[in-house]
Amino acid sequence: MTAGLAGAWAVVLPADAAAIPGLWQELAGECRRLRVDAARTEAIRLCAEEIATNIVRHAYAGRPAGEMRVRLAVRGDGAVVLAFEDEGAPFDPTAHVEAPVPGRAEDLDLGGLGIRLVRGFAQDMRYERVGSTNRLALVFAGG
Repeated sequence: MTAGLAGAWAVVLPADAAAIPGLWQELAGECRRLRVDAARTEAIRLCAEEIATNIVRHAYAGRPAGEMRVRLAVRGDGAVVLAFEDEGAPFDPTAHVEAPVPGRAEDLDLGGLGIRLVRGFAQDMRYERVGSTNRLALVFAGG
């Protein structure tokens, strides 16, 4: 899914909550290096934290913790691609059906809003399962 992204930045981290702040520090530095504008950098931060948190909480539930691989690159059209891979349980967020948002804030369930958030910030979200690997790519259009 991220083929053809020459020079893509990549990191491998343990699927552990303690790794998430470090992931953001590295992504922030890479966004600066790539001259990604502030609005897309913030969208990337929010989505990266959400996806990484979901991998930590759910991908390896009931099995030994594994790792997550994260890549960031800019395509020729200026769009930024943020990609995650893990060997956790299969989960396709593109097929996830969201519950309707209730009309009152007090009726809001705080869990399960992450995919909605990611869909709101990323212009494209693609998932594939290759062997035992989950691959998720988010695209943030050029700005």
